[in-house]
Amino acid sequence: MHIGTLLLAMLSPDPVIAPRHPHAASPWVQSVRASCGANVLAVAGYGGGRPLDRVATLRANDRPVTGPAVRRLLDDLSHRRSVYRLTILCGESGRIEFRIDEGEKQADGPVRYWSSAALVRGNRLVSYTGRQESDADSFWFR
Repeated sequence: MHIGTLLLAMLSPDPVIAPRHPHAASPWVQSVRASCGANVLAVAGYGGGRPLDRVATLRANDRPVTGPAVRRLLDDLSHRRSVYRLTILCGESGRIEFRIDEGEKQADGPVRYWSSAALVRGNRLVSYTGRQESDADSFWFR
């Protein structure tokens, strides 16, 4: 306590002690960003690196990616116990291809692995394979 505050508290008939609680830290968000010429793909908030009340986000050229499979892709990137390895490749005609390798420790002990792939053109998700069973070799080495 500061000496001036202590003296003031001693002189005051009814000292008031008010606790100061620190502000909560901003949540940590894991993200990756890749540039393919003029096109930029950004994936954020995947795996454990996201606020508890949100799913991952996928943006192309600063706009949300659209398409019928976007929700499934974002849900697949939002498993809190999973570790993800994203590989992003620049394709022809403004296409951005990316592969998702995922490993997740199961409650009963073993680690399970999945792989999936997606293709983005402009801000549209053209295709998404969905999660497919994989193995440790595909996750750890490419």
